[in-house]
Amino acid sequence: MAGWFVSLMIASALLAHDSSPPFAEQQQPVPWLTGKDLVKASTTPSFSITWMEAELGSELEMASRNTGIAVWIDRRLDPGQKISFSLEKVSFEQFLWRVADQSAAGVIRLGDVYYMAPPSTIATIQQRLETLKLQIRQLARNSELRRGMLTRIHVRSELQIEPRELIGKIFADCKIPEASLATIPHDLWSPVDLPEMEAQQVLSILSAGFDLETVISSDSKPEFAKSTQPESTEYLVPEEVLERVSNDQLASMNGIVVSKRGREVTISGKPAAIFSAMRELAMSDRKGISSTRPGSREEFSLHQKASRGDIAATVAQSLGLRLVFTDRERRALVEIIEINVDKVAAEEVLDACLKGSGLIYSISGADLRIETGK
Repeated sequence: MAGWFVSLMIASALLAHDSSPPFAEQQQPVPWLTGKDLVKASTTPSFSITWMEAELGSELEMASRNTGIAVWIDRRLDPGQKISFSLEKVSFEQFLWRVADQSAAGVIRLGDVYYMAPPSTIATIQQRLETLKLQIRQLARNSELRRGMLTRIHVRSELQIEPRELIGKIFADCKIPEASLATIPHDLWSPVDLPEMEAQQVLSILSAGFDLETVISSDSKPEFAKSTQPESTEYLVPEEVLERVSNDQLASMNGIVVSKRGREVTISGKPAAIFSAMRELAMSDRKGISSTRPGSREEFSLHQKASRGDIAATVAQSLGLRLVFTDRERRALVEIIEINVDKVAAEEVLDACLKGSGLIYSISGADLRIETGK
């Protein structure tokens, strides 16, 4: 994992992957987009990109740096895994969800940072943050802990750093009464550069990668407690999503309850249902949530030389599906072929794409799966 730019915060377990140099390359800090500028840049459908056998960490690092959109990758995701897809005219947020799809992960914007993590974390972290905020509000107004947790801080380290050291520095800089860090495992992280955020938000994101949540203990100290998966959770739908999704579309989602208070809309349900709804909302456009699936009459015309994987990724993206395959199929998918089809259905494109490769495809839910034939 040599040469991480600080424009992408990759909190990966470097020791576990054992592929990092003694020191990470230092880079200039990035002027991160924040507030309305971030929302506009990350949700405008103007982003086009093709990845084939791209390394998650280094390629996402470059995209983050070039756009000024801060991304934090959870340490439980492998930054060295290979990603393949082709996207046209999508938003940066939708691009992140496509990356997450192939990493068995999801995405949520917390403050001015996009956080990519396992589904169980993505579905529940917003609610955990709300619980922490409530605990902070219940502290006395002149409480040193309250002032410290609400302090806005720009967290940055130029070299690799242990999370215990980083969290200890946040405690010191924000004058937060320091609690035990014994539950934070020893680890080594790449350089960190986060946009200015409240300390309570930063601590919640940092601790989540260890399956911990930041809470206020009974003796009014910050504490990192083992996370437990709740039976149900809530998610406040962002305003920009409500501008393009109708009430009927919200009501039609499976396994969730929609609640409204003024202009705010909250969905609640089991974490798995909330995660699915979050993804569907993120992938929606101004025409509504994509329902295009094989069997529709969308037609394809392709005349090009490209890898089998690129062609399959193009079809998957057009159908609103994620492309799923394993290392076993990877070698055949990188093979360059010539394809010439006019106004044919997706099934015919995929048949032509995989002909002679020994691979087969299937559609399962939101997945286009490429597998080795039996």
